Amino acid sequence: MLKNKVLVCGDDNQTSLGIVRELGSHGISFDFISIGKSTVVSKSRYCDLIVTVDGIDGCIQYLDDNYNSETYKPIIIISSDRLACYFDNEQDRLSSKYILPCTAQKGTLSYYTNKYNMIELAKELGLNCLKSEKINKSSSLEGLDFPCFIKPCVEKPGLYNEFKYRICKDKKALEKTLKYVRVDSEFVAQRCVKKEQELVVYGCRMRDGKTIISGVMFQDRFAESGFASHGLIQRTVPDYIDEKKIIRFIEKIGLFGPFDFEFAIEEGQAYYMETNFRCVGPVGFFNKSGASLVAAYVYSCAGLDYSNISCYVKQNNWCIDDIYDFENVLTGKISYSEWNNSMKRADLYRFYDEKDMQSYRAEKKRRVIKYIRDILVKKFRIYIVHFGSKLGLRK
Repeated sequence: MLKNKVLVCGDDNQTSLGIVRELGSHGISFDFISIGKSTVVSKSRYCDLIVTVDGIDGCIQYLDDNYNSETYKPIIIISSDRLACYFDNEQDRLSSKYILPCTAQKGTLSYYTNKYNMIELAKELGLNCLKSEKINKSSSLEGLDFPCFIKPCVEKPGLYNEFKYRICKDKKALEKTLKYVRVDSEFVAQRCVKKEQELVVYGCRMRDGKTIISGVMFQDRFAESGFASHGLIQRTVPDYIDEKKIIRFIEKIGLFGPFDFEFAIEEGQAYYMETNFRCVGPVGFFNKSGASLVAAYVYSCAGLDYSNISCYVKQNNWCIDDIYDFENVLTGKISYSEWNNSMKRADLYRFYDEKDMQSYRAEKKRRVIKYIRDILVKKFRIYIVHFGSKLGLRK
């Protein structure tokens, strides 16, 4: 019997929704601490206690005020990089009170959350990586391959990143992009592969030290917010992905908890892109496909036997974000007919769930506003952040 309280901390989004649905479907009670406005997750039938706090400081204050003297350490599950790094950096102070999603040594996660550093480790361990250069506003751009793909190295505390990623077709386009970034912002620049798909390898390192690779998701479409919106989940990891190197990566940094590895697929080659050291967007799809790694991890944190919880994908499933994949129609990436056929073929939906309809209805109700926001923000984000920063815009 699970005696520890489970605390889900993070943004109110589809990742958190996947986490709470997985825990709820396994009969695991939890408290949800929402960083910022609570919308879709708060409507889930599985949520008993929902608390909205202001930022990470508000989250920590709420934890200290309400869970400071539990007989059994509360187990913390997170859904954001900011929280992952915070808990990892503060483990000396917090580990006596909570079972944290962190690494064996304080600060390790913050170091490897930096995209450039994680790529360097991936190279060291033999994963197939593209040539990567660290650049900033004043860098020389000589020697870069074009078109190039650039993404921020880290998320600055309290600040918005200028973009999630950008593709620059030539040096002039890159110079124009760097004109609008902050002086202290750093980016990883790589050759832009002509990827046919993006491959996500989903896994978890349990508290007993066992690392499980549950399956993969081939992602071929993305919503404007950056979340994958369509793809295929399967148990078999392709031969061109070396599972042993992924496990060595996780054990090298000493991570405990869920993770994913992202690869770009080009002409039968898999190029390492990045690692997420936390629960990820497709967590709900994997759970519905039989891989309930979050629930198993909770049991492992409590020292309980998790062998009766399925940790591996049981069958191939076509998955679709039934609300936001439609943004690909609105932006002309696919036709309405293609989208409609994908909806009919899909085995799993991100939001629609017969056992949890309130959260689906809540997200569907606000979809039009989010369509407009997602499309405009993606197109103009770099300018919004640039001019907003001058006016004091902060998270």
